[in-house]
Amino acid sequence: MADAGNIWNVARYLDPSAAPAFEKIPALNSDQGLVTSNSEIARHLLAEFFKPPPEITDEPEEEPVTEELPIEPLTVEEVY
Repeated sequence: MADAGNIWNVARYLDPSAAPAFEKIPALNSDQGLVTSNSEIARHLLAEFFKPPPEITDEPEEEPVTEELPIEPLTVEEVY
């Protein structure tokens, strides 16, 4: 708020009758720099939040072999 012009930018956000809340999308910082166009912002958000699914292979993943735990038989008292 050091710049007096910023007050008018803030006032636009606070006045709901002036413009719809989602009319302007704020700029994003990306690896390539500041992204300001709506289409580029949408592309960056899609890439970040909706990553491609992992590649499906026909071969099942090998599960590690674990040693079975010994199981003692149940008694009648334990059942009731």
